[in-house]
Formats: sequence, structure tokens, C-alpha cells
Amino acid sequence: MLFRFLHILLFIVLSVVIHVNELLGQIDSFILPIATVDASSFRYNEPGSYTETQDTFSKRAFSAFSVADLLSSYSGIYVKNYGRGGLSTPSLRGSGASQTAVVWNGITLQSPMLGLLDISRLPPSFTDELTVNYGGTGASWGSGAIGGVIALRTKLPDQQGFHGLFQSSIGSWGFQNYNSNISFRKNKFSSIARLVSSGAINDFKTPYGRNSNASFMQRGYIQELYYRPSINQTFSVSVWLQNEKRQIPPTSVQAKSLASQDDYAARWAAHWRWVGNTQVIQLKAGYFEELMNYKDELILLNTENRFKTFHSELEYAAFFTRQIHWQTNIINSKRAAKSDGYSETVAENITSVFSGFRVENSRINGQLGIRKEWQDGAEVPVIPSFGINVKLSNNWIARFKWTKYYRLPTLNDRFWQPGGNSDLIPESGWGQEIGITFGDKRNFRWTSNFYHRLINNWILWSVNDGNSFWSSNNIAAVRSYGSEQRMNYQIILSKVALSVQLSYDFTRSINELSVKKPKIIAGEQLVYVPIHQGSIHVGLSRGRFNWVYRHRYIGRVSGINESVSAYHLGWLHLEYRLDQVFLKRGPIMVFFFQSDNLWNNEYKIIERRFMPGRSYQLGINIKF
Repeated sequence: MLFRFLHILLFIVLSVVIHVNELLGQIDSFILPIATVDASSFRYNEPGSYTETQDTFSKRAFSAFSVADLLSSYSGIYVKNYGRGGLSTPSLRGSGASQTAVVWNGITLQSPMLGLLDISRLPPSFTDELTVNYGGTGASWGSGAIGGVIALRTKLPDQQGFHGLFQSSIGSWGFQNYNSNISFRKNKFSSIARLVSSGAINDFKTPYGRNSNASFMQRGYIQELYYRPSINQTFSVSVWLQNEKRQIPPTSVQAKSLASQDDYAARWAAHWRWVGNTQVIQLKAGYFEELMNYKDELILLNTENRFKTFHSELEYAAFFTRQIHWQTNIINSKRAAKSDGYSETVAENITSVFSGFRVENSRINGQLGIRKEWQDGAEVPVIPSFGINVKLSNNWIARFKWTKYYRLPTLNDRFWQPGGNSDLIPESGWGQEIGITFGDKRNFRWTSNFYHRLINNWILWSVNDGNSFWSSNNIAAVRSYGSEQRMNYQIILSKVALSVQLSYDFTRSINELSVKKPKIIAGEQLVYVPIHQGSIHVGLSRGRFNWVYRHRYIGRVSGINESVSAYHLGWLHLEYRLDQVFLKRGPIMVFFFQSDNLWNNEYKIIERRFMPGRSYQLGINIKF
């Protein structure tokens, strides 16, 4: 029944594609501006949502580190970080790590086994655009997009000829990083190669002595090839290869650790896009294979977890007029995993259909989206979403969004032995958000957002009565509400450019139901969700010199065994630019100095794991 429905839907979509010019013959035709067509614009740019895009400076300043470091400093995301080179998982608006979607050019990156992604494995230099979409986008992105979406996107080179960027830096505790980006474009062909190599001994001082068994190494490579046989057609192929080797240091209650983890990832993707006068067709395919090998010689443990994902997608968008748009996506994801925790290789097949309708003019931008999904043939209830932006005046824009949320159980939730539960149902709930933005011609901008959501059937691993092992169950309910405040101001005084940014996030994420084990009391804040966090950013620029100071505050959080105190962190970045060195068309060189935890505060993000004190980095960027 499922596949018959999909075949019929696919036939209808393709029929519309073939005959769209006849169907649209009753209305005025217009030429769609090819250069500005956004791939999957309905899903990346939802009306009613609050979105932050990381600017060129922030990506450059953190290009030697990871997306986890960048987002923890330049967004309202709380990153649960086990230390430099260690596991880092995001929490948006009080959500769990498996409730945040991470996508690369529209393809989900999360592990189907755990439902999450370690964002410390993502180099900022591997993306041309890094966007955080706050709030649930389940209709657009599917299962797991409850807290929001972290989107990484790469783009076709916009300049002819060879262009390149190389960075090298060294720092405290044996830190070294090298990354490069080389692009070439000539007529119909384009190529981009991105490489990264990073590592450190990481033996910083703690109250218990040197951090031991803590070194890490990361190597990564992306190759993208583009071919444009005509102005309205583009083919692309991407390959992403990466591996990490990291030791896992002891906690404050361990005398010694010999644990380590090796991660390998190979990701292939192909994309075809055709842009007509009033329509866009896209086909997308991806194949991911990843391996995680965890070893601990002290307890004679050596485990491997491996998974494979095949993604295929058809997208069709029709632009009936300049104001009225419609888009449909048919998505299929086949996943298989093998682990010592499974009795056999397990697999699942997830099929989704998304359809969105948008009306957009000079004052209103509104979108209605609907998603239908099946997991191994079992139906998920229809997921609707509605969002709207209203331009109240030249300076004021108001937003509103109402949406349904859901998250499918992961492979571990369903098949892990012992404890997996094949009878789990998806987490689901409803949410609302409102926001307003003020901006004037004097470069002042203020944004205020308020949100609420309630998630039922929250999947939690617990110990049932009569059992001695942990198992997955739909036994929790979580209510989240809060606000986000952002202020940006820029001014030029004589020859000095000054920028000031303020941010504050208030987050309440509360357990609605009590649980015996783990002990959860109704009304308590979720573990590792700070109620308060904020930052202030001050930047000065004069001629070739840039100076930036950023100060962050993270409030107290509850851990599994003990609470983690609030902390402050200062971050300083200085850079000096030399243009066209040696030749009139020579390279641009930027020398930089950076210090993290400038005030050398003692702090922890995860209980029983101390973070490093003051650190330094020194490096150079060369652009040619």
C-alpha cells in the first residue's frame, strides 16, 4: 500500500513537471532569476522561525577548531562539551542532543543508532554557509528537528580561475592545525577541494595534575565537482572523507584511563538541479558509511559500531506567480547498522513526503507545510506547520509560528540488547513561537523571541520494576519555554569601526512526570540545560587591524550525579591584514593571535571533567 501510494504521488509530480507550462498557461509567465534560486528554500528559510547565519569573521576566527567551538561562542546553542577533541553535542531551546537535526546540503548527518551527531567532528572550513534555525521544523526536516536545525551548505565557486585559502596555526598544549580550500572554475566546470589536519597533546593542568591520555588527531577531505551544461542546469558530486583518533582522559574520580576512540566517515553525495522559467526540479542522492571503534584496555573492552545510510530525494517547486510558490519533496532513507549490542545486523526504511505552500509579497511571507512519514511501513501522524512574517513598517517585522513536533525511536532504542523496545511510539507534541525584530538605517538591530512546546511520549532509558537492566520506554513528558534576546549595533567613528553584540537566552525545560530510576522529580529542570546564558561581543576595526573581545556566561546546570557551577569565559582575537603581498595581484595575508579562557577561570561543562585554563593560538591565513 505504501509503495503504491508513493508511485502514484511520484507519477502526479512528474506529470506536473512535464505539463507545467500548459497548466500555467492561464496566468502571466515570468522568468525565474536563476542566480538567486535557493536549493530547498522552503526548508532552509521558514517564515516564523528565528535564524542565525554565522558571518565570515566568526568562521575564519574558529576555522582552526570545530563547529562545536564556533556555535558555543556565537549562538544561543548550549554545547555539552567533554573537552577539546572530545564529544560535543548541541541543545537548542532545552532540547536533547537527538532532538537537533544536523544537515549537510540537505542530507541528514545524525547517526541512526543514537540519533545525534558529535559536532566537534565538523570543521568550520568544510562549509560556505553555517545556519542555525531555532525551533521545531519537523514538517520541513522530519524526525528529530524538535529543538532546531544546524545546516551546513557548500556552494559553487562564483569566480573564474584558481582561488585558494590556506591557514596554519599553533597553540597551547601541542595544538597544531592546517586547513586549506582550493577552488577552480572555468566555463562549465568547477572544483573545490577542502582539507583539514588538526591535533594536540592536550595535557593541560587540572587541580589533580596534568590531563593525561587526552591527545587527539583529526584528518578530513572534501572534494566537490560541478558541471553546468547550460545556464539552467547543474550537476554536482561531493566526497567527504574523515577520520579521528582520540584518547579519553580520566574523570576527577578516576586514577587512570586507557580508553580511546577511533571514528571513520565516508560520505558521497550527488545532486542535479534544473531551473525553468517558473519551476525547479532537483534530484539528490547520498551514501554515508561510518565506523566507531571504542577501546579500553583496563577493562579489556573493544567494540565496533558501524552504520550505513542511503538517501534519495526528489524535489519539485512551482512558482505560479512571483508571490505564490509550491514545493513538494519525496524522501527515502535506508539505514543499516551492526554493533556488539545487536543480536544481528538491523535495518530500517524511512519514507517521507513534504509539501509546502508559500505566499510572499512586500509585507507578508507565510508558509503552510505538511509532512507524512513512514518508518518500516508504520505510519507517523501527519505533521503540520504554519509560519508567517509580517512587515509592520520599514523598521519592524513580526513573526509567528505554530508547529507539531515528533522524533522517531533510534535503532538503539528499538534493537539494543538488552533494553531495546520494538513497541516504542514516536515522541510528539506541539509548539508555538512569536518574535519581533527592529532594525534601522543606523545599523542598529534588536530581536526578541518567545517560545513554548510540550513533548509527550519522551523516550527515556530507565529501569522498570522487576528488571535489573536499563531499557527504552515512552515514560516522560517535557515542557519547554523561554526567550531569546539579541542586539547588534555598528558605528563608524572617524577611522574606527565599532561593533557591539549582546545576547541573552532564558530556557526552562521541565520534566512533567516523575520517574523512579533515574530519579526524576516532576517540575525539575532537565540535566545539562542552563536556565540562563548570555554573551557580550565588542569589536574594533581600524585600517588593517581588527580587535575582538567576547565574554560568555553559562548558568548552573544539573548533572547526572552532581551539579555544575556557573562560569564566565573571556575570548580575545587580534588580527593584522596585509593586502597583495609582493605583487599587485599577490596574496592577502592575515596574521592572528587568539586566547580562550582569557581570565584563566577554573570551570567544568560536564561533571567530573575539568576544562583547560588560559590557552593561546598564533597563526596565519593566506588568501590567493
